[in-house]
Amino acid sequence: MKKLLEGKMTMKAFSVASGIPYPTVKDYNGGKMPSIVVAVTIAKTLNCSLVEVAEAFGCDVKGLPYA
Repeated sequence: MKKLLEGKMTMKAFSVASGIPYPTVKDYNGGKMPSIVVAVTIAKTLNCSLVEVAEAFGCDVKGLPYA
C-alpha cells in the first residue's frame, strides 16, 4: 500500500476517497492482503491497474494476461 500511495495521497485522504475505514487502510499499509473487492476499490481510487495493486502487495503476476 505504501508504494501505491507514495506521492499521490496520505492514508487519511485515501480512506476518505475510497470509503475504506482508516484503521483498515493502516492494516493494508502494514502488509495485510486485501480481498479482490477491496483491491478493485484501491485500483479505482488510485487510478491504477489491478496488476499494480497485486504487485504492490507482493503477488507474483508473471504469466497473467496483461501483466
